[in-house]
Amino acid sequence: MKVIFALLALLSLSSPTLYAEQVESIAGTIKSLIHNTQTESLTITGTINAADIDFINNHLPNLVTLDLSGATIEASADGAESNTLPAYALMGSRISTLTLPANLKTLADGCLAASSITSLIIPEGVDSIGIAVCNGCNSLVEVTVPSSALAVPRLAFKGCTALKSVTLPLGIVSIGAQSFYGCTALEKITIPETTTAIGDEAFNGCTRLSNVKFPSRLKSVGEAAFSSTGIAMADLSECKNMKFLGSWAFSHCLSLTEASLPESLTEVGEGIFFDCTSLETVALPSTLTELTPYMLKDASLTSADDILTDVTQSVGRYALYGNEQLTFIKLPASVGRIDDKAMARMGSLTQVDATGLKALPALGENVFDGTAGADVTLLASAAMAPEFEAAPQWREFNIVIDEASSADAPTIDAPTDKVMIRHADNTLYIKSERAIETVTLHDMQGRAIAREAIGGNSLATIPTSGMATGVVIVTIQFTDDSAYSIKVKI
Repeated sequence: MKVIFALLALLSLSSPTLYAEQVESIAGTIKSLIHNTQTESLTITGTINAADIDFINNHLPNLVTLDLSGATIEASADGAESNTLPAYALMGSRISTLTLPANLKTLADGCLAASSITSLIIPEGVDSIGIAVCNGCNSLVEVTVPSSALAVPRLAFKGCTALKSVTLPLGIVSIGAQSFYGCTALEKITIPETTTAIGDEAFNGCTRLSNVKFPSRLKSVGEAAFSSTGIAMADLSECKNMKFLGSWAFSHCLSLTEASLPESLTEVGEGIFFDCTSLETVALPSTLTELTPYMLKDASLTSADDILTDVTQSVGRYALYGNEQLTFIKLPASVGRIDDKAMARMGSLTQVDATGLKALPALGENVFDGTAGADVTLLASAAMAPEFEAAPQWREFNIVIDEASSADAPTIDAPTDKVMIRHADNTLYIKSERAIETVTLHDMQGRAIAREAIGGNSLATIPTSGMATGVVIVTIQFTDDSAYSIKVKI
């Protein structure tokens, strides 16, 4: 007898399936049918129940192959339903090769979580897949979901770091939250055209996922759904029913260079392209009134023409922070607020076109920190230039009057019945029937050379000694918010 056991031990070194059993079962009898608890391969036909599966998972420590294709799971007294792999039934199992019952209908919550399976083919007919079904299966390489399934549940394949291939059928309506979170080996997935919703963090951390085609029926993409993925292009322009794009949806996508969002969007979260450091081109909906906070922070936009549009009303905090490639920005007349550090750290910016503004937008704190300076020109109309020069943060720019934008501004020829201007004895004398708030002088290059606060008086005197002889532009701002400009020789 000792010789026989020694021979079996030696044989076990060369044959990984030395202990293999095939049994025909009646539900509840597996324990009595297994002859060797060291068995490594087990094929079961007949019927089994939750107690049998529990025995398999907890009392066959060396089992690596389990074939249940010919078995039927029956309901049991503890409430486990028929044709259902019970919740957490094979959680943590060492089984690497698993064939599920052909007539299976349900995979319950976590039934295969943290197991050692390498491949999962879910049989046709399974129409219910529980949450976290394969959560943490670090050896799982490929998954096939049947056409009978309507959804990929939340946490389904979270942390399956070896997962490379996923086959999803036409008919899948939703992909749940964190369903593929952290699947770092996943390189490509085809999202079915029937999919309308992608949940929060569904593909977060899929660092090798580089190519995603977004289905045209898509209606919503959850928070951080594609954060920290490897996608290079996010084209959602054909998702014409899409209404919601969650915060941080494409944040930290370091390979993303181009993005296009659909016109149908009505709700956009903050930070959707946060830290997309390669992002150069973005097409936003033409109806979008707000650049949400952190929306494009630290991107590499080459143009803001499609970002700040005629309907943009506010620019959220840090929205365009750190866009070092931008050299030019045009502020539309519709902008009413620019929030904290929204346009800070734009090291290459040379010009801001503010000629369309009729009023100063409200500013948050440090809006232009590291951006504004004497080497950055702010083009303004003659009427608005004094306001920019007087306003904190704006006056850090080199404010230049744009003659083209000021062409239609009211001008006066002294003397008139409203204003009289005269230059004599190195002094510019101005008399008006209306109260004067400020008087500003610009040279013909648009540079401010003098500014005097008059404080509501109808008389103003501006010293000109030390100024170069020539023509200057005199802008008179009245207390009723109207303004006149005129060229005067001094």
